[in-house]
Amino acid sequence: MLVGSGLGAEQELTWTPTFGDALVPTEHVKMTQEEGQNVYKLTVNLYADDEFKVVSTKGWDNGNAGFSNLQEAGANFEDHNGNIKVKVSATYTLTLTTTAPDSLVLTYTKGADLVKPVITYSYQLKGSWAEKWDDLRDMVADTTTPTLYKYEMALAENTEFGIQVNQHVGEKVVDGGFLGFPNVVAGTEGFVKAATSDNIICQVAGTYIISLDTADGNKISLTLKDDGGTTEPGTGGETGGDSGTGSETGSGSEEAGA
Repeated sequence: MLVGSGLGAEQELTWTPTFGDALVPTEHVKMTQEEGQNVYKLTVNLYADDEFKVVSTKGWDNGNAGFSNLQEAGANFEDHNGNIKVKVSATYTLTLTTTAPDSLVLTYTKGADLVKPVITYSYQLKGSWAEKWDDLRDMVADTTTPTLYKYEMALAENTEFGIQVNQHVGEKVVDGGFLGFPNVVAGTEGFVKAATSDNIICQVAGTYIISLDTADGNKISLTLKDDGGTTEPGTGGETGGDSGTGSETGSGSEEAGA
């Protein structure tokens, strides 16, 4: 099945699919096995900037196919942190050939070009202040600079966090990926990258204004207002104003690549 982020697969791409105890993906992301063969196929609409991988289970420990498994990218796909990133909006037929979990070959044929739907964006902070990373904080656009989003909150030492990107297509909200330490403005002190993910780790407790500049390559800046750390971590401020596992990598992390 396909996992990922973006508008493709009828807006059903996600890095963290939840199908209960059994892996029962929808028809839009499920690859179908060719009878009597170790070959799986899926015809799917994919749009520029979508990212995806192919997994066989809900986890990442039983083999997954990313950019390194793609036999030939051509002009249609490119590598992004190990994920397959779409360059050309079109209908694609993806074919996965496997003889073992560690022998996965992905090929494709390109069909008709597609026009990318009109989308708008919203941004939410998510982090380890909630065990399941499910206490999301809405970042709010600055009144004078609408491309600048802000949120003020207290962070405890060793808090991990990042920014969830949401894509809005009509009434539907689609996973638009994850922004983490690679997006932090160079030279920022007091924060480091997590060892096994792109999560941002706070090293100095205090109250911070967290800003996202969407007009400058989604740059994240972190301004310390108060180093006293007197507020409970995770209590949001009033200057700024959906789910995670505590780590946004391998989910395809942004969700980046596993």
